[in-house]
Amino acid sequence: MTEHGYALVHHRDAPFLTYTLASEPPFFEARLFLRGPFMDEAEGDSKRARRLLSAVVPVKGALVAPKQVHGSHIIEATPSAALPACPAGDGVYLERTDMEASLRFADCLPVVIASDVPTPRMVILHSGYKGTVLNIAGKACENYFSEARRSSRLWAWVGPGIGRDFYFRRLGEEWTTQGIGSFEEANMTVADGVVHFDLAGQVRHQLLTGGLRQENISVIPICTFRRNELCYSYRRGDRGGHLFLLASLNG
Repeated sequence: MTEHGYALVHHRDAPFLTYTLASEPPFFEARLFLRGPFMDEAEGDSKRARRLLSAVVPVKGALVAPKQVHGSHIIEATPSAALPACPAGDGVYLERTDMEASLRFADCLPVVIASDVPTPRMVILHSGYKGTVLNIAGKACENYFSEARRSSRLWAWVGPGIGRDFYFRRLGEEWTTQGIGSFEEANMTVADGVVHFDLAGQVRHQLLTGGLRQENISVIPICTFRRNELCYSYRRGDRGGHLFLLASLNG
């Protein structure tokens, strides 16, 4: 376990990656559940996933599990937004200790942003290609962490997600053109009629621009396409199973 990074926990039924802040008293918990029996059985259903995972992580409160639409809207974790409600959104803002937040992934990037300035709070994001083009990470920094910007008390974790070598789009398509216009040149490569996009690199750039310090951003070097034994990957043909991000604040 590093001071600011992640640890892989090999649970028989529900292996997971936990986002860590080892030198600090933990004011939040965030776990990304990976390919395994429980996530296979859940088949991408958030309610079913949480029920299965209660054997691994005790339930702390009502679960917010938005309908993910590949956009940039972030909802607040409130009782009215919790299951069975399923408001549309690709991020959840959490400042209550009696709620849980969740998102699902199968190549898109999980992003966790957390700070205890001025009070403990966190955002979890589903930053797929379109969400990255729309700068969902930068908007989260601006809207929820303005008081912590540039400070040592603001942290972020990015990934795991699909790597640059395996994520590409055809030239001439509308969203490809939008991506070319919004991505940093260093985070894309044009060759043979397609554009390879570095989603993690672009999100890291958005976080830096949004006020995070370089040393407070942890990009997890796991490619979901390459590490298909560990992760679900839509581009590798996975259609049912999803990685499941579960987050909460500690009281």
